[in-house]
Amino acid sequence: MSLDIDIIAKRPVSIYDCNVTYNLAGMYYKALDKEKGFKKLHNMSCETALPIINKAIKDMIENKEEYKKLNPKNGWGTYEGLLEVFQDMRNVCEQNPDGIFDIR
Repeated sequence: MSLDIDIIAKRPVSIYDCNVTYNLAGMYYKALDKEKGFKKLHNMSCETALPIINKAIKDMIENKEEYKKLNPKNGWGTYEGLLEVFQDMRNVCEQNPDGIFDIR
């Protein structure tokens, strides 16, 4: 006979990490929140943020040409890249509804 002994720590662990250039600010402010942009999601649970992210994705797809006009002229960042970030965030949120956004 034996005993299995585990010590389990509850620590915050990043489940998604990305860096979005400010060159795309015009796009992400338009898609998320005209005053706060991504900071609207700060401290929000994935479950709460998911409808906001889905709305941003839908708007970007439905108004693709309007968003593409906001592509930075210096080439740092693209419509396609930002859309992919939103889609990745959506997937992570669907799998981790209790995740919390930390926007810095």
